[in-house]
Amino acid sequence: MLRFRDWQLNIGEMALIAAGQPVELTAREFKIVELLVRRPKKVFTKQQIYTSVWQGGCAIGDKTINVHISNIRAKLRPSGTEGYIQTARAAASSWVELYALFTFS
Repeated sequence: MLRFRDWQLNIGEMALIAAGQPVELTAREFKIVELLVRRPKKVFTKQQIYTSVWQGGCAIGDKTINVHISNIRAKLRPSGTEGYIQTARAAASSWVELYALFTFS
């Protein structure tokens, strides 16, 4: 069992309880949440999430991670914990979207 603020993540059952409410996630969504919960405050690029969650599987489009994060937030909205996942944008040679869990909402 992993915990982050009001989340309880049961790895064996691939189950998330957010603020006492079960949240139904797809396998990929669960893996993204697990990645973020295992490393709170670490900022992940979309490429890092892809590499960890898809493990070199099929190629995905540039917006796939954005869509998964958006879907996760929508499913968390009834629990009021969707703000735990933060998006940051950083300028390198071009704008890059980054995702992280923070202890504030």
